Amino acid sequence: MKRRVLFVLLLTASAAACAERTSLTAPTAYEGAPLATVTGGFPLLVDIGRAFTPDTLATGLSGGLYTFGQNERYSLGLGDRTNRSVPTRVGTLATWAVVSQASQHGLAIQSDGTLWGWGQNDNGQVGSGDKADKPTPVRVGAFTDWTAVANGRAHSAGLRSDGSLWTWGINNFGSLGQGDLVDRIVPTRVGAANDWMKLTAGYVRTFAIKANGTLWGFGGNTNGSLGTGVVGGGGGPYTVPVQIGSAAMWLQVCTSNNGNFSAGVQTDGTLWTWGTGSDGQLGLGTTTDRYQPTQVGVETDWGMVDCGWTHTVAIKTNGTLFTWGSNGDGQLGVGNTITKLSPVQVGTASDWFKASAGHAHTLAIKTNGTLWAWGNNTVGQLGISGTADRLTPVQVGTASDWKAIQAVGGGGGKSVGSGAAIR
Repeated sequence: MKRRVLFVLLLTASAAACAERTSLTAPTAYEGAPLATVTGGFPLLVDIGRAFTPDTLATGLSGGLYTFGQNERYSLGLGDRTNRSVPTRVGTLATWAVVSQASQHGLAIQSDGTLWGWGQNDNGQVGSGDKADKPTPVRVGAFTDWTAVANGRAHSAGLRSDGSLWTWGINNFGSLGQGDLVDRIVPTRVGAANDWMKLTAGYVRTFAIKANGTLWGFGGNTNGSLGTGVVGGGGGPYTVPVQIGSAAMWLQVCTSNNGNFSAGVQTDGTLWTWGTGSDGQLGLGTTTDRYQPTQVGVETDWGMVDCGWTHTVAIKTNGTLFTWGSNGDGQLGVGNTITKLSPVQVGTASDWFKASAGHAHTLAIKTNGTLWAWGNNTVGQLGISGTADRLTPVQVGTASDWKAIQAVGGGGGKSVGSGAAIR
């Protein structure tokens, strides 16, 4: 099966629209890390590549939504199923503030706090109250206080400004956290807690971090990917949120959108991984699975991490970029196709700002706002001309105002993926 590739771009147009939300308030920092906010103190915690990073969105950021790539299930939100090889604007609105993309459906929040979805919807993952695919963005419910959203392969999750957590879509592995295995076609609240701060979603699992820094997960636990320390009998699925370990200092977590591993950074700068290790994606020097978070090395200067299908990318606080795991298409960016079992630095640059791992490709931006890509390019998922793979980072276009980027992998072949970018 050929992989489908999709990129979603969010380009800055106006910050003024955000000023309307002055009635919404929230903390501006968490464990010493600044939270991205818009005017009025409203937190925008965006899921970028399933890695929730506190500073992904700048204050007052909003803009137009652009997509390109394969469009099999209306995943581009353009009203048809025709592929696009160049960024194409979705509608005319310039008020998109948060976007999250899975391989076949997308979700976005506008600056007025409304939630919108498009694409494949056979399991209700768009949240529109039915199971019909959505060719263009449709309003999801009536709430106007959504702050964050995340996509799994066929389920979705979101946070509202009151700290409540909501899920919808497929639930055959308990990835909705509702205490059962019943699908939901509209956003449904998870329990009564109102102290959820961040979230991310992957293949059949969901993670969320509470205000006290504890990490919680629910859903499938294949090969220990949920991190509970238990597999086999009693190892899941977990249909309600369960705390992952006892640490109360989680800053950011990612989980693979079509694989079975996860990773996270704690507030002390340490890096942790767990789940499937067969391709070295855990960075622990072996191919052994780990059933609970395990520290990668001894360094305490990790800034962010993102999970691809079988490879991982991370940036240190000094701006250097590291990758590890599967490398058959050059997705590690180190100039060859040799799998790496431990973190390897990509080049010598120390000005990397954000990075995201897809199925077999990787995207990243530098502090000067330029966008770079490498790895598999079967259907143009790198955003550069032609379809040749790249073994090292190649600049995408000439723009120098990129703020965030997402590469998503899913499905059964190298040409499936999606992305999100803010410019």
